[in-house]
Amino acid sequence: MIKKRHLLFNISMIAIPWLTLLFFDKREFKRYSVAGIFIVIFDTQSLVWSQAELVEVFRQAQVIF
Repeated sequence: MIKKRHLLFNISMIAIPWLTLLFFDKREFKRYSVAGIFIVIFDTQSLVWSQAELVEVFRQAQVIF
């Protein structure tokens, strides 16, 4: 039950900010869309992967770059 509530909370944290796009004009949309995409990608990864896996991925990324 608690896991389901956490999942709903995380989904709402993703969905509610995207609903505010309805109030943006074209210039603001272009300005904030790139940052929003990165936030969604990393937030989704945190839902799927554990923290230890994320740390390992970022360590490997530092080696690559």
